[in-house]
Amino acid sequence: MSADPPAATRTEPAKQPRQKPLEPCQLHKIRNVADKLPDHLASTVGKRMRAAYHADSALMAQAQLEALAKELERTHPGAAASIARNHSTNVKNWQNGNMALRWCAAGMIEAGKQFRRVNGHLHLPALRAALNEHVAAQTVGTVRHDEPVIAA
Repeated sequence: MSADPPAATRTEPAKQPRQKPLEPCQLHKIRNVADKLPDHLASTVGKRMRAAYHADSALMAQAQLEALAKELERTHPGAAASIARNHSTNVKNWQNGNMALRWCAAGMIEAGKQFRRVNGHLHLPALRAALNEHVAAQTVGTVRHDEPVIAA
């Protein structure tokens, strides 16, 4: 008699899906961050960065990397800056054109926070009106066509 359980009750080990290898730029980024950290922290941060790079979606990866950078910001600002700098270019999980457009729009919104307004931007409508009056006074005998037209 055999000591093996019946075939129906044996459990096979669950096969883990193979993860894609990291890109060279991602490995370089992890190495750069680790160089800015003490040894006991470098391995933990490296593991978290690898996990982020293997995330299911680019948004999840970005969120994980931003959270990690925020955690390190007070105690290790150089490492936090290295994580935050250009990490979106290292996330390679683009799934389709819509995702690329969403990322582009998110980048523009983030960049818009750093744009500066032109001094006196609230006075631009008055400047435009004054320039229109000046041009109209200088132009003799021309017919203006800027009145609203009602089409039937």
